[in-house]
Amino acid sequence: MSPVSDSKPKVLVVGMLDSIHLARWLSQLVVAEFEILVTGTSPYRKIRRELQELAERPDSNIRIAEIFPRAKLAGLRIFPALAWILDRLFQDRIRGYLLSRLIARSSPALIHVNELQVAGYPTVRALDRLRDSTIPLWSTNYGSEIVWYSKFASHKNRLSALLQRSSFFSAECKRDSVLATQLGFRGIVFPTYPVSGGIEPLKSMTPSSHRTKIAVKGYDNKWGMGSEALRATWLAVEGQTEREIEIVAFSCNRPTLRQARALNGAGRTRIVTYPKGALSHTEMIALFSNSLAYVGASRSDGISTSVIEAMSAGAFPIQTDSSCSSEWLSHNQTGYLVPAGAPETIEEAVAGVLAGKYDLEESRRANARKLLEKADPTKLRALSINSYRQALKGSTTS
Repeated sequence: MSPVSDSKPKVLVVGMLDSIHLARWLSQLVVAEFEILVTGTSPYRKIRRELQELAERPDSNIRIAEIFPRAKLAGLRIFPALAWILDRLFQDRIRGYLLSRLIARSSPALIHVNELQVAGYPTVRALDRLRDSTIPLWSTNYGSEIVWYSKFASHKNRLSALLQRSSFFSAECKRDSVLATQLGFRGIVFPTYPVSGGIEPLKSMTPSSHRTKIAVKGYDNKWGMGSEALRATWLAVEGQTEREIEIVAFSCNRPTLRQARALNGAGRTRIVTYPKGALSHTEMIALFSNSLAYVGASRSDGISTSVIEAMSAGAFPIQTDSSCSSEWLSHNQTGYLVPAGAPETIEEAVAGVLAGKYDLEESRRANARKLLEKADPTKLRALSINSYRQALKGSTTS
């Protein structure tokens, strides 16, 4: 890894070190003309392998600097959990203090917050400690955090404080940029595109008639509705007799794994499950490449990266309209937008796919055109670099 140079402007990126989206975003910037110091504010998160590999490249301009040094915590397994609990009680002041020390040491020309709660709130605490700091702040919304958390008074106030302090804002949904201005943001809004960078449609795709799987996102928590999506998909597959279809649920946590165990053996349909993080990006694309449809259900979401990955591999996207997938899909034509309050309609959508209701080959071509229009990797890399140039203009300390 190349050392960070004082001759180039430095960008401090604050994010979730275990996020594949952060790793993929930074992969666009490896040989750009500025230096990047990336840090996380959660002591319990592991460094994503893809991010570590980026930092270790011989030509890399990326360096990882943890505010919770792991080497000094050897054997103290309880520390990460204890630090997290204490910091929740002190409303991010501990992490804010540690982050402020890193900011003071590194003197970045720009701070880029990738995610608003885990990364953004401690950054505001850090900048509050550095009272005379004039470092410009760029805040990027991940997923649906702004639209979800702005419903709660305590979060709404903290979001407003972060956004009012930010000079730049970006998101993967036009919806969220509008909401940011309603919460007090008065700076420059950068172009809207996926937080994980670009993705191209596959050059060669398996015909729909040869596909034998349906992929289901299995995450089930206060946002994810993996168990409901899995059951609705299973009912649809069980209700038809024309094709032998296997259901593959990925990113599963305990509720969905329990649901899969209950359904497996209750009918003829086989369900295969993978826990969260078990599939690499390459394996995910391979799954979508063999799937007739992708099913994702959540109470709140951004684009849902899985939707555009499914589009790239020719799987028909079925996604709740609580996401901003409507900015990418045409309902009942290139995908199916499920009312978030009526997840049972997933069964109807999947049954329609299996019954030949949709022209899957035409929807595939249309989705490929949409990806080339909105997610071309070369164009998005140039946009990303230009956004950093714009944010750094006039603010470099070199």
